Amino acid sequence: MQIMTEWFGPVEIDPATTLTFPVGLPGFEQCTKFKLLHDIEKSQPLVRWLQSVEQAEVLFSVVDPSIFGVRYELTLNDEEVATLSYEQGDQIVVLMLLGRSLEDGHVEPKAKFPILINLNKQTGLQKQATSCELVFRNI
Repeated sequence: MQIMTEWFGPVEIDPATTLTFPVGLPGFEQCTKFKLLHDIEKSQPLVRWLQSVEQAEVLFSVVDPSIFGVRYELTLNDEEVATLSYEQGDQIVVLMLLGRSLEDGHVEPKAKFPILINLNKQTGLQKQATSCELVFRNI
């Protein structure tokens, strides 16, 4: 299957590897199907892109939170468990959004709104207003 992306042009994807966000993402509720893209020339890419399958212009930069020293301990409510179709033993991956600072345009992590992906069910959601432990280190 081929999808159109604003940044990468047409991209060939396996439909079996798309992620479903049943309620979309805040502000983008109409986008429920995403593909996690990365630079295929890098064996361990730092940044990945969560690309909407439905709308080429909807793309989010995401990273493993540990590269910024962020560690999450999350509790899911019943609705979030259902949205992720979570069952005991499922593997959940947590990703952190990157965004541009309104003040200076620099890229910065958005630690309070992590993306959770159930790898077993290929479902996801964005957790709202979480607290997290920040560990600052020199990179």
